[in-house]
Amino acid sequence: SLVGVHPAHQGQGIGKRLVCAATDWSLQHNYEICQVVTQKTNLKAQKLYESCGFNEEKREYFYHFWL
Repeated sequence: SLVGVHPAHQGQGIGKRLVCAATDWSLQHNYEICQVVTQKTNLKAQKLYESCGFNEEKREYFYHFWL
């Protein structure tokens, strides 16, 4: 799923609370791995995930072809 916060409400910690709630839920349900994916150019998302304790594990490149 995607996480998004309306621009009018960004910077209030809502995104961090959403991500933390998802990781807490995962722990409560005995998940061993929790990972997130974002685009390289999405610096806000990268900062959010890092603030929640996530670290970059690997980079993959996906190319989209529109027909």
